[in-house]
Amino acid sequence: MKDRLKILKSFLPPEASERLRIKKISQGELILPSLDGSIFFIQKGSIGAISHYEKREYFLPLKFRPGDIVGLLKSIFVEKSWWEFIAITDAEIILFPRDIVDNYLLNNFAAYKHLTREGIYITERLAQALHIQVQGGARALFAYGLVEYSINNEYKYIKYENVAKTLNITRARLYKIEEEFTKKGLIRKERKKIIILNREGLKDYYREFLFME
Repeated sequence: MKDRLKILKSFLPPEASERLRIKKISQGELILPSLDGSIFFIQKGSIGAISHYEKREYFLPLKFRPGDIVGLLKSIFVEKSWWEFIAITDAEIILFPRDIVDNYLLNNFAAYKHLTREGIYITERLAQALHIQVQGGARALFAYGLVEYSINNEYKYIKYENVAKTLNITRARLYKIEEEFTKKGLIRKERKKIIILNREGLKDYYREFLFME
């Protein structure tokens, strides 16, 4: 993980590197809109992505971990779409402001190649989630989201309707899937959160559709 940060810093002159600061983010805190042009390196914690398309909001089954460089989702932007990021857990990030990104990273071929490689990796993560959705359907993707986004076996909703939107189903359909998982002893529903009782049982819903860790 430190090597990835070291590589990023190697593209910067001393005066730019000295401007980098560690920023502490609390669980549930929004970080920045993607159109800001900044990127950040995750030192601790987990970060999720929220996609806004026109007036709709989608909480994506995509989780960034320590060592990831985030803010490189422009390769999958579409018109009228923008992204922001949210702390799934308390986190620490190192922010690379837009002027540093523009002047030292995007204008340097070696740096740009490195960032492009990281961006492709992140895009593959999103492709994994979409592959699960296409091949396995809403049950598989919901099970994947529960496992990926749970913290200490607890999955907390940000907005309940966003879960249904992400799964591309109605809330009534989501209730039925939750009921199925509950009857099988995989989860227990509580106010504004779901308790994971059997992670391996949930993984059985999407295991065959995985193509990356």
